[in-house]
Amino acid sequence: FLIDMGFHSYLGIALVDSTGKRLGVMSVLSKHTLKEGEILEVVLELFAARASAEMVRRRSERALQASQARNRALLNAIPDKMFVMDKTGRVLDYSVNDTSELYAKPEQLLNTNVRDLLPPDAAEAIVRTIENTTNSMQLSSVELSLPFADGIRFYEGRMVPLDDDKVLMIERDVTGRKRTE
Repeated sequence: FLIDMGFHSYLGIALVDSTGKRLGVMSVLSKHTLKEGEILEVVLELFAARASAEMVRRRSERALQASQARNRALLNAIPDKMFVMDKTGRVLDYSVNDTSELYAKPEQLLNTNVRDLLPPDAAEAIVRTIENTTNSMQLSSVELSLPFADGIRFYEGRMVPLDDDKVLMIERDVTGRKRTE
């Protein structure tokens, strides 16, 4: 088949990932006789290794993008507020669908301690729960109330450890339920 097309030389190298899984083949076709085949083979192996690494990198990048899109969709579907805090109560990250539901302005949250954001009783309840969570490495709960212009709102927070010194708090507005109780 290749001879019919006028090719006289062929050199092919398998493209494989780090586990040996085949990704494809890199080949060189020539209408002339290839001389110095060993040198060409070494050069092709170098190019094949680089091409394999790039294919793996691109696959990993696509998988990461898909995972990030899935996580974003999950976060957007959850109506609760989420906060990542260190063990001192400093807000490291947050996710909220409606920033008007925040007690503080969004630009004030990051890298600010809850003691500087919330009324003292609410802040201390959160800090105590962070301490319980990081010490026990177990799920902990906290209930708090915050004054808003339209009245007192009640919240229930669930905390889980992320690392030795961080927690994730998922906070739900339970004002409607509290008012009916």
